[in-house]
Amino acid sequence: MPLIFVDTFETDMNHLVLGPQNIESINIFKDSVAISKFGKTGKNGVVMISAKAHTTLLRVDKILNEYKLSAEDKKLRICINKTLMRNPQLILIEQSEIERVEVITDRHWTNTDDANSGEKFINIVTRTKGKDGS
Repeated sequence: MPLIFVDTFETDMNHLVLGPQNIESINIFKDSVAISKFGKTGKNGVVMISAKAHTTLLRVDKILNEYKLSAEDKKLRICINKTLMRNPQLILIEQSEIERVEVITDRHWTNTDDANSGEKFINIVTRTKGKDGS
């Protein structure tokens, strides 16, 4: 998976929610160019996305604070559109893409080893839905 930067924020495709209307430009670096600019972390390529002016990008801590989750709820694992995010520190969502943030107990299980039927999760619901339409 390529390394992705949106402005100065590092993320990846699984943790990024940014509508095309908020993208100013995209530059792709691959092979030796990516390695020379970014070192070993760029070996799978690097995508540099410049967001349009007035685009507000939020990391997970800002999202949890903005939606006023309790200190207890902030400790829960995080999903985007009911899909568990393995590296929540990489979450980067354009503010206008967030419909709501909720605490839920049901989510999509991509790995049955993760299943814990009573566990609560933070679910960030976005306007740009996942492939399954949820």
